[in-house]
Amino acid sequence: MNVAYINPFITSARNVFETMIKVPFTLGRPYLKKGDERLYKLFRLSTVMELSGTVNGVVVLHLTEGAALALVSGLTSIPTLKIDDDVLDAVGEIGNMVIGTARKDLPPGEHKISMPKVMRPGDLAYPPGVPIIMIPADTGAGRFLLEIGLRTPAAA
Repeated sequence: MNVAYINPFITSARNVFETMIKVPFTLGRPYLKKGDERLYKLFRLSTVMELSGTVNGVVVLHLTEGAALALVSGLTSIPTLKIDDDVLDAVGEIGNMVIGTARKDLPPGEHKISMPKVMRPGDLAYPPGVPIIMIPADTGAGRFLLEIGLRTPAAA
């Protein structure tokens, strides 16, 4: 997978989380997802965006409960103590902000992006045959994981 399609999402997450929402984080070491990794035990929510056009695949933001509540509290400037429908909407909007900000830095081409879907990590289906890059991070209030699984022109 071409890093020109990965780095914009990392940069975008940093811009959105630290600059717009005021929730700093520390990145962990990226790695390739193993087929048997089960994330539903670690993360409470996922926001999923599908890309099509020049690249095809998914960008997923997995959040622990602590990370989700910290991000939503930062976004709304209102302390958020439990996951409810408003939190689910806000998590979808955060995913939309991350992918929307990354879009402008992707290599030239046609990039169609779906509306974000918020779901439990165990309900997520990945495109077959596409490697998934896992980028873990820690906000101090909880962990999140950015997954990028794209079939890029170089891999076609």
